Amino acid sequence: MKPNTIAKVILLSFSSIILVGTFQNCAQAAGSSAFTPATSGAAVDLNPTSNSMDKIDNVDLSTADYIDISLRSLYAENDIQRKSVRDSQNLKINLSNGEMRYVDLDGGVVNATRLCLRRQELEEFKAILQSVKVCQPNVPANREDVACAQIYKYPFAGVEYANGTKIKLGEVAGCTQSLDLCSEYKDVFNGFVAYLRNHLDSRKCL
Repeated sequence: MKPNTIAKVILLSFSSIILVGTFQNCAQAAGSSAFTPATSGAAVDLNPTSNSMDKIDNVDLSTADYIDISLRSLYAENDIQRKSVRDSQNLKINLSNGEMRYVDLDGGVVNATRLCLRRQELEEFKAILQSVKVCQPNVPANREDVACAQIYKYPFAGVEYANGTKIKLGEVAGCTQSLDLCSEYKDVFNGFVAYLRNHLDSRKCL
């Protein structure tokens, strides 16, 4: 057999092995849990160097009793207007049992419908909350040469602890900004919210 022919055979065999391995990996992924974080398998910088956010190490979202999440994207518009009835409501999640209720922006229940996260979804969400880090945005001090935009941005989440402590995440009012998720963790949180929004109609409690 000629050298060129041998080389082609080896190359085709190697390509076939890679192709088979790829299909096997895809099959395994298809049989995994319903929600897979977008950052799965990717390197995550646990020590961000950005000067615009200061990491707060003593905030653990996974130990909260409840979390209210906006069903909008974290990257939604800043203005005060909401685009639909659903977007004017938050979803209050009980982190102990996965029960969810529609609430208004003040936390009051607005709908008798009871929704429930599946057990695996609740575990995945709590794992996300345990892994994400919270940062304090650096805002300019009050100076004559600094103008603050007169806008208000609703928080994308509100966290309630057993001791009564409440934390708003992502709220902006002019120059005042609440705690927020550190930038590199927003995608995985937002990914779960997007997944949940798309599956709410099939999450009524049994």
